[in-house]
Amino acid sequence: MNKNSIIATSTNFPDTRDVSKHYNALVAVLAEAAVCEAILKEVKGELCEAPNFIPEAPTREKHGFSGEFYRIERTIKERTLQQEQRRIVFYGARLRVQNMIQTLKVARINLVNAASLYRQIFDGQAGTMNENERDHEIGRINIFFCDQLAFEAYERLKELNLAISHGVGINELWSNGQKIDLSASLKAEYARSERVWEVQYSGHGSDFRHSGADPDSPPRGPHLTLDEARIDAGGWVVSADTIGGAAQLYNVKTGKTSNDF
Repeated sequence: MNKNSIIATSTNFPDTRDVSKHYNALVAVLAEAAVCEAILKEVKGELCEAPNFIPEAPTREKHGFSGEFYRIERTIKERTLQQEQRRIVFYGARLRVQNMIQTLKVARINLVNAASLYRQIFDGQAGTMNENERDHEIGRINIFFCDQLAFEAYERLKELNLAISHGVGINELWSNGQKIDLSASLKAEYARSERVWEVQYSGHGSDFRHSGADPDSPPRGPHLTLDEARIDAGGWVVSADTIGGAAQLYNVKTGKTSNDF
């Protein structure tokens, strides 16, 4: 319910339909802008930028060949990926707000123009229209409502611009005294998530084979992302441990294999 929505007037008064259209459009854009700003605030709080989030690399001198060495290595790899992916989500939220700023500017100026024209017609015709004071007051209230909403949009534009500025570019993030290139993070993750992976399986000491009708060739696409392939490979090793189950990742683009799962 919008208590400030445009009020209809008598037919001999200036038509409010155009003003109402742009007023309602700006109301909708303001609601969407609030969502975009809330998303940005939430994902900013989810960034993994604490100095100790990624542990120090293990050393043979300190950890030898213990399980702790490999556990720390795996933690570093997992947390580095998590950090990069959170940065990309943050980048997306900033771009969403940047787009919303332009959308909000257009919606606001459309209402300002429509309200200005409505006021011009209203003021010019006020002396020639019938003396229905109620309609006169409604016309003035409608203009007041438009001005109030336009001002709310003006304030929100200032807030949104501030939310994505902080002295850095839209694709930059300051973290622990370093400037992070978010475009580079996105490019690396985009390449990493390419669907070029399949899993080759083994059991009872057999050679690694593909699943599907032709075990000597990878199945038809779409193929898996690296993360999806790792899940399948790890799941097979766990479920088929009684038959010596083993797996390896296969890159259909390069023909190379990997045991990194």
